[in-house]
Amino acid sequence: MQSWAMAQITDAFPPAQSLSALDDLQRVEPFFARETSLLFGMKTTPEAFDDPASLIERARAGLLAWFEHFGKTGDDAEQARLYSAVRTFAPDLAEPDSVKRQHEAAEVSARARQAVLADRPRPMRVITTVAPALARALAQVRGPRSDEFFELHGKQLAAACKLGRFAVSLDHFEWLQAANEALDPAWDELTEASFDAPFFPFAGADGDYLGVLVVAGSNDAAPVVVYSHEEGYRAVAANLAEWNALCDQLAAGTKPRRGSRPPRVSVQRTAYDDAFDAARKALAALPR
Repeated sequence: MQSWAMAQITDAFPPAQSLSALDDLQRVEPFFARETSLLFGMKTTPEAFDDPASLIERARAGLLAWFEHFGKTGDDAEQARLYSAVRTFAPDLAEPDSVKRQHEAAEVSARARQAVLADRPRPMRVITTVAPALARALAQVRGPRSDEFFELHGKQLAAACKLGRFAVSLDHFEWLQAANEALDPAWDELTEASFDAPFFPFAGADGDYLGVLVVAGSNDAAPVVVYSHEEGYRAVAANLAEWNALCDQLAAGTKPRRGSRPPRVSVQRTAYDDAFDAARKALAALPR
C-alpha cells in the first residue's frame, strides 16, 4: 500500500492528466488526520501504510509543484486559490501578485462598505428600539455555555427539536457571540447571508443558522428558528426562554423536555425589517 500511494502521489504532480490530481493531493494530509476515509478514491485506513509522514511530505511537494506550475503558466486564479493551502506548511512562501491584488481589492471594498453603513444604527440598536426585552435576552443568549456546546449537544438538540430530516447539522454550529462579548453583528455580516429580515442569528455554520424572528412587543413573542440554506426555516422553540431551558437541560445531562409547540407566526414588518432592507439595498448599490 505504501508504494501504491507513493506512485499515486507522484502521478498527481504537474502536468498530471487526471482532472482530480490537485484535489487528490490536497486530500492526502486530511486522510492521515482521519478527516476522510478515501485516498485516491480507495477506502482504506492510515494503519495500512508503513510511513505516512513520507507520503504527506511527498504530497506537500506536489502541491508546491502545482503552485509553481500555475505561476509559470500565468493561471493567477488557480495559484491564488492554492496559496492559502500551501502556506499552512510553507509559511515563508512569497505572496503572489494575484493574491496581493485580491487583498487590495478586498480592503477597498471593506472601506466602501463601512462608509455606506457608518451613519446607520447597528442591528442590535434597532432591535432595542423595536423590542427592548428581546434585545436584552439576545445579549445573554449564549450565557456561560462553552465554545464546544453545539459539538457536544448538537445531535441531541436536533433530536429534541425534531430536525432529523431537516438539512442542517447543529453539531457543526458555533456561537456568533464570543465568550464575555456582546452579540453585535454589523449589517454587512447579516446581509451577506441568504436569509432575510426579520431573522436575526446567534449561532451557525456553513450557511445555516439558529436565531430568532424579530417581532415587536414581548420577548415571549419571538420564536427561535433554525435556517437551512437548502430548506429554509423551521421553528424550534416558542421563545428564547424555552430555548434556553432546553439547552440547560442538555448541559446538565438531563433528558430534554420539549415546551409548547412553536406556533405558526404571522410577522408584521417592524423598523428592524426596514433597516435590514435599507442596508442591503445600500450595499448592493456599491460598485463591484
